[in-house]
Amino acid sequence: MIDKDLIRNNIDFLKGACEAKGVSVDFDTLIDLEQAHRKLLTQEQELQAKINQASEQFLQLPESEKKVLKKEILIWKKQLEQVKEHSAHATQHLETMLLDIPNPPSPDIKIGAGYDDNEVIREVKPTRVIPSGAEGSLLDHVDLGKNLGVDIDRAGKVSGSRFAFLRGQSADWAWALAQHGVATAKKYGFEFVLPPVLVKAETMQAMGYLQHGGEEETYHFEKDDLYLIATSEHSLVALYKDETISSADLPLRFVGYSSCFRREAGSYGKDVRGLIRVHQFEKVEMVVYATPENGDAEHERILAVEEDFVKSLDLPYRVVKMCSGDLGDPAARKYDIECWLPSENTYRETHSCSLCTDFQARRLNLKYKEGKDKPKYLYTLNGTVVAIGRMLAILWENYQNADGTVEIPEALKKYLD
Repeated sequence: MIDKDLIRNNIDFLKGACEAKGVSVDFDTLIDLEQAHRKLLTQEQELQAKINQASEQFLQLPESEKKVLKKEILIWKKQLEQVKEHSAHATQHLETMLLDIPNPPSPDIKIGAGYDDNEVIREVKPTRVIPSGAEGSLLDHVDLGKNLGVDIDRAGKVSGSRFAFLRGQSADWAWALAQHGVATAKKYGFEFVLPPVLVKAETMQAMGYLQHGGEEETYHFEKDDLYLIATSEHSLVALYKDETISSADLPLRFVGYSSCFRREAGSYGKDVRGLIRVHQFEKVEMVVYATPENGDAEHERILAVEEDFVKSLDLPYRVVKMCSGDLGDPAARKYDIECWLPSENTYRETHSCSLCTDFQARRLNLKYKEGKDKPKYLYTLNGTVVAIGRMLAILWENYQNADGTVEIPEALKKYLD
């Protein structure tokens, strides 16, 4: 959620932020609602002060005058109840509209409409030779996975399309990646956490991913009003909800491992084959709480963890800085890492890391305190160490041999022996 003061003091900034992210907001209604809300709060305070003052006077008055003042107090109390009722309705309406406003992009973000406007920061080539050949001469990860124990057909009978059993070697590979991902993050000072995979509706709402079509991507159990998480971020960012942390304890760095669930409603074509876009997958995810002063440094730290992981697997990759239109609602700045997928002769996104400033913290009432200073909202950040299914696809295609077998990357051998 954005700072309400921006509506009064810098509405043009908010309009520009929404335009940059391609989000439409009825600002005329928002401004009118905010002004009406402030007016109601003022009326509420004035009536309460009136009642308090009159109540103090009441005790000093003779009995003959108390009756008249008592009637006035009752009238004011009734008026206060009505004002509070209108104020609560206005607050709910205002906060609903505020939830539609995305986090403004950082000043260093390129204004653009979408993927084609993203900036490639750097490309890194592997030390080894990657597979190449004429079109159709390489196996894709679907065929390679079958040789390693991926069972999509039987998963289809049990769960439907876009699910998979990972059996035998493929399960060993998946578990190796998970362990290597957690170990990589722990080197950088991240605390390992196994989070819950179901969160309350208010928690999911606070993450900022339900607006503008996000609801369609989630699995929601209406009877319990619980959501299945699409990433450990959804649990870990809310870990200290409604708490104030000492600045001396910041930054707090967490790395979570969990199953993740996404409807992938908009995916189609070749993306629905294999392990690229599935409804359930395992993922190792980082979350950081930081002070605003350390937000940028922590963002670069998360990116460094991600690059360390990809480099350890000796994969070709590039780092992409997202333009405003490809940031999503919560992020003020986001980097993606895209790894080479030989069967498609292109790079595919495998990692992202986002600086969300105080956008999520305001929704979750996450604060920090320095000495005797007034508590302030902290910054939240998140980033992928490894999305298991997608990384298996990348690895198998890049490490395939001519006979359809797959070499084991040096970094994973200790987990696969």
